[in-house]
Amino acid sequence: MPERRNTKPRKTHASKRIDAHIGARLRRKRLQCRMPSAFLAKYLGVGRDELAAYESGAKEMLTSQIYALSGLFRVSPEYFYAGLDNANAPARAGKAGAGSDRAAVPAARVTSARMLELTAEIVEEIVETTYQRPRRKPGKYKH
Repeated sequence: MPERRNTKPRKTHASKRIDAHIGARLRRKRLQCRMPSAFLAKYLGVGRDELAAYESGAKEMLTSQIYALSGLFRVSPEYFYAGLDNANAPARAGKAGAGSDRAAVPAARVTSARMLELTAEIVEEIVETTYQRPRRKPGKYKH
């Protein structure tokens, strides 16, 4: 029987740039709010090393984590993606290798207001059941 290999897909250059962008936006907002990394790591339920990996772009953040952060910092989830444009897309997405037809297809956008509401409700429910907000002293961090 053949040995199973790790089937986790490799990160593309574009996804690494996106992770680095989101991490930079996270770090900028955390520092802007004068929030210690230990507090934010505890809020996300991760260690400080993992938070540093998120901020450097070395590790990909979960969508539910980005949504939770948007509530903490009182910004929309789109804040973390602001500034990403076609310049950050793969240079030759249409000429990707065999079996990667999906890379050339643009992501679908949800345009229905009802679908956006339902998606937001589902994500909010996931965040509420997954993350517990640590209690903080009023006025300690500015938003």
